[in-house]
Amino acid sequence: MRRPSRLKFLFPIGLVIAFLLEGSISKLFSPVLFEKFSMVPYLTLMWLVMATLFARHEKLHIGWWALGIGIVYDVYYVGIVGIFMFAFPLVVYINRIVFKFVRENLVTSSLIYMGDVLVVFILSYLGDRIAHIASLSGTQLLIYTLGPTLVLNLILFVILYFPIRALFNYFS
Repeated sequence: MRRPSRLKFLFPIGLVIAFLLEGSISKLFSPVLFEKFSMVPYLTLMWLVMATLFARHEKLHIGWWALGIGIVYDVYYVGIVGIFMFAFPLVVYINRIVFKFVRENLVTSSLIYMGDVLVVFILSYLGDRIAHIASLSGTQLLIYTLGPTLVLNLILFVILYFPIRALFNYFS
């Protein structure tokens, strides 16, 4: 009899922790992060991307988890259901395809993650513009929000890459 993977327990716990930490970091550092430049730490997205990367051969149903956490993310952080409910599963789906053709290392994973952040950020911005929530112009968005968000998420990804990889290797 095959023992169930411990990742089936680790993945949802890590997803909830990432979701809660994302909001806590934003709230705690809002005077620093949101003074002139706005930075969005996408820890939930990072956990989904790393799970897709490091647990390729596990049956964790990451796409369904991405849909579920996307709905919760929309309700809790945005207030409008739809943007992240669509964006998170889309990123997981795209990453599954891309990771089949790319060797796993820090550089390629970081570049792919930056693309993922860009996709989610643009979809979020477009959704906010359609709902008349966002009022920044394209130039302001690039300078004051997108650039700092990409830098913050790249730093977090590089710092957390090896510990999370070790965690997934230990529990798989």
